[in-house]
Amino acid sequence: MKIRNQVKKDMPYPSQLNGIDCCIEIPKEAVTQLCEFLEEDTGVSREECFRWYSNEFAQTASTTWESIGKPAVNFGSAWDVFAQMAPLILQKYSSSRRYMKYCVITRKGQPVVTAAK
Repeated sequence: MKIRNQVKKDMPYPSQLNGIDCCIEIPKEAVTQLCEFLEEDTGVSREECFRWYSNEFAQTASTTWESIGKPAVNFGSAWDVFAQMAPLILQKYSSSRRYMKYCVITRKGQPVVTAAK
């Protein structure tokens, strides 16, 4: 699958607006030291700060991915892998009120995942 250009997308650049480049280069070592300091100070790793899901969900997703044969995930296959995994994950969480009451996911206009409470 190829990412297409968005020729109609009007994205201004500083030079087009008579702007100036105010980028400040920060040495990689300084960023590394700051990350280490913040982790020591807060006790929370960078990975934990940027995690979008719980450890419980990560384990469920990993187990589900393994159960469908550990297919390769890349730009071209991600949707197909998701479509295989989603019903299995929704089935596990369908009894929990913490999650959505219903979900409809479509591909090319056809529902591939539906779950209702």
